Amino acid sequence: MSVSLGTAQVGYSWLTPVDPGSHIGIVVTTKIYDTQNTLIETDVTNYTMTTSNVVTLSGASSQNQSGTLTITVQ
Repeated sequence: MSVSLGTAQVGYSWLTPVDPGSHIGIVVTTKIYDTQNTLIETDVTNYTMTTSNVVTLSGASSQNQSGTLTITVQ
């Protein structure tokens, strides 16, 4: 038997470029809740898609009660 440790909700959005040929921004947000449905962590991952349909990681962040961790791709 398994025991639930909580739930996760995953959502996404994209940023349409204003100029033709510009990159498209993709944002994936994951919200993690405990068994009492209390939000315990939020993770945001950012991607970029080129006009050639190549998707690359451009950054990420994770936030919980201990603080925030930010990842910057160089």
